[in-house]
Amino acid sequence: MSIDWYERYVLRMNEQYRKHLREYYNSFFVQLFILIDILKVQSIGEYGCGAGNCTRILYDNWNITNATWYLLDLDNRMLDLAKQNTVHMRSAYFFQHNILDDFLRIGEMDMIFSHGVLEHFADKDIHRILDLQLHRAKTVVHYVPTFGYDKPSFGDERLLPAEYWHKTFKPTDTYEFNNGKDIVMIWRRP
Repeated sequence: MSIDWYERYVLRMNEQYRKHLREYYNSFFVQLFILIDILKVQSIGEYGCGAGNCTRILYDNWNITNATWYLLDLDNRMLDLAKQNTVHMRSAYFFQHNILDDFLRIGEMDMIFSHGVLEHFADKDIHRILDLQLHRAKTVVHYVPTFGYDKPSFGDERLLPAEYWHKTFKPTDTYEFNNGKDIVMIWRRP
């Protein structure tokens, strides 16, 4: 029996999963928090938000409660999960959005981030995504898994070497963690 993305995320709507996420991807959250603090951001967008666990962790555990949060996903069912997961947040707004589409009813944001999104796209689409996001935000941050993992965790992830990401997409900064299995890439608009 096959499980889809929605069913997978329904199973992740709990504190036990958020604890795992906080611990295993701590370096990702630390880099986001450092950037948020440095930039004193007022608006943050999570693209491909899934169930909104990353936004919730930043809001709850890093006490980033004064910003306006935008959670975007292609799947309305995911947005419903994100709404449930972030119901306690003061300023959270939800948008069904195709990450490859340049039309969005949101103005400029201070920062856009995603966790586990880019590795699902072809290079030409990743370039388009980054161009669109850098047009909309001063700082863009993406986490991706690398080929340090034996196989994709679920679906069509492209597990590429960190060097490939650096060379092909030229982030301003990168941080590898979990023995090089994971990387955080940061792009800053000049």
